[in-house]
Amino acid sequence: MSQDRILHIEKLRGISILLVLLFHLEIPGFQYGYFGVDLFFVISGYLMALLYGDLQDMQAVKQFFRKRFARILPAYFVVIGATILAAILLLLPHEIVLVMEHNIWAVFFMPNVGFWRDAAYFDYMLFRPLLNLWSLGVELQFYLLFPGLVLVWRRSNLLLLLIAAISFLGYGMSSFIDPKTAFFMLPGRLWEFLAGFYAAKYMTTSYSKSETVGLLAIVSLVSLLLLLPLFDFQNTFVVSVFVVMLSSIAIKFGFSSGREDNWFSLGLVKIGKYSYSIYLVHFPIIVFANYVPFGGTNLEVEGWGKLLLVLLVIFAASYILFNFVELRTRHRISIYQLAGSSAAFAAAALLVTQPAIEAGRSKFADEELLIIDALEDRGSYQCELVSVTNAAGEESCLLNSAPGSARRFMLAGNSHADAIKESLLREITQSGHSLRLVKGFYRIGSGFDGLAIIEEANRHDIDVIVLHQTKPSDDGIALSKFV
Repeated sequence: MSQDRILHIEKLRGISILLVLLFHLEIPGFQYGYFGVDLFFVISGYLMALLYGDLQDMQAVKQFFRKRFARILPAYFVVIGATILAAILLLLPHEIVLVMEHNIWAVFFMPNVGFWRDAAYFDYMLFRPLLNLWSLGVELQFYLLFPGLVLVWRRSNLLLLLIAAISFLGYGMSSFIDPKTAFFMLPGRLWEFLAGFYAAKYMTTSYSKSETVGLLAIVSLVSLLLLLPLFDFQNTFVVSVFVVMLSSIAIKFGFSSGREDNWFSLGLVKIGKYSYSIYLVHFPIIVFANYVPFGGTNLEVEGWGKLLLVLLVIFAASYILFNFVELRTRHRISIYQLAGSSAAFAAAALLVTQPAIEAGRSKFADEELLIIDALEDRGSYQCELVSVTNAAGEESCLLNSAPGSARRFMLAGNSHADAIKESLLREITQSGHSLRLVKGFYRIGSGFDGLAIIEEANRHDIDVIVLHQTKPSDDGIALSKFV
């Protein structure tokens, strides 16, 4: 790969990580900076096609896996290990449990699946310092599929286009039906990688830049993300289409900010060079810097002094991770060492989980533990996690089955309904009846009149609606109307 091409990609990486970093720091104007991850996915698809797009045999496939996983895993495992240590020392027992659960998903390369399973209603209460690893789960899963995608490409370009089209349409539909699944899972993200793949495959052999087109694309992309907070978007699917399209154009044609030795270009290249390490460390550092017991994942850094300190720690940690882990492992570790160390780390993570939880609990008195454990007195699932096919396109899901002669119950309400759903399901099942659960948690009388619940009950011939919620905010007017 030519030197100008390396600088070009590094600058794009620099822009991507800055967008994500400013978003996670909750800097005003960057509310849509998370689309920097979409740009990363397009860049990844492009680089995989350019560097490994002609895999011919098993030896080439082994080298591909060695290079990619040697690039990703050592630093990935170091950050997971450091986060576990910090969690044991600093967090409450229920927060340690959550970190250890996501740690298990992460060491088996499925952090995105773990976060997808979280109960969405209580997101604000969940302490998740490894949340940023979701995108690396998607990336690692794409690497596992990549040799097969190359094989499909060689056999039938039309078939690969069909796969991209199915992924694109699936992402579009899921973004309306189940946005959480669209966001976290690879099938809905695959088209973004393939957009980069095709940007590489349809470049001319002798690369000639059209920097004006590329610069216009990247300026349009950044401007779009900065202007989006001025509008009220209920769904960002169309935005993601523009982001991927503009990213592909910028990658294909390149861009320049003038002389490559000016401070702006040099700064972007430097940030792009450290982008992976920055991505790994920035989120845990922000979350731990803002940690408040029972406060969940708080990202807002208050005060310029603290913000500058957090940024300093992020860049210092990324410098150490890049120079003492990334550079020292990416070319010096074999595929067998990777497999062995990954298996050993996964085994260690499993073995340390219970001792870590017990170590966290040992710091508190029995009375304090009773208060902490009260947070676990709620259901752990929602409709989206009961059955994808059962819940898709409906406003409720069936939690159990019963004979046709049984009575049909439906549970609705806010977090209070969530707290009783498992106990209610157990009692209703023992009595031989069926129970449906309304998707989402809404309190009748808080801008919601409950008529949608009535309509859903009629659609499924419900005999009894169980409503469990806090006091209405409108003196019961909407609740009276509902009854």
